[in-house]
Amino acid sequence: MAKFNSTDNRGGRPLGAKTKLTRRVFEDMLQVWTEPSADGLDTTRGVAALRTLFYERPAEFCRLVASVLPKDLVFEGVFTEMDTDRLERTLELVQQQLALQVDDTNDAEVEDGEAIKGNGHGTDAAAGRA
Repeated sequence: MAKFNSTDNRGGRPLGAKTKLTRRVFEDMLQVWTEPSADGLDTTRGVAALRTLFYERPAEFCRLVASVLPKDLVFEGVFTEMDTDRLERTLELVQQQLALQVDDTNDAEVEDGEAIKGNGHGTDAAAGRA
């Protein structure tokens, strides 16, 4: 019978190979992220990329932020003093607002070959419609 010790991986990828590659990818990403941006401002490429995402695709920006926040984020302060019914109503209102924002980003119209997005209030100021 073959004996295996803690350094054996039974014929798979060499131990540490994935870790080394992952570390190298993160180092490369960090290098690009921290380089000065090309816009001449005192910002990095990473900050410039986040700003672009924020302005051009805010829903994706929110998903990105939510994906990097801890899953067990604790809300203290005003939320700890709310009773369950009020907290549930507040969460429902937040969900409704988020749904409206998603609807606005998906509700693009085309006029004269150009996309026009609504402003989220039932009017399209850019097109002069109510």
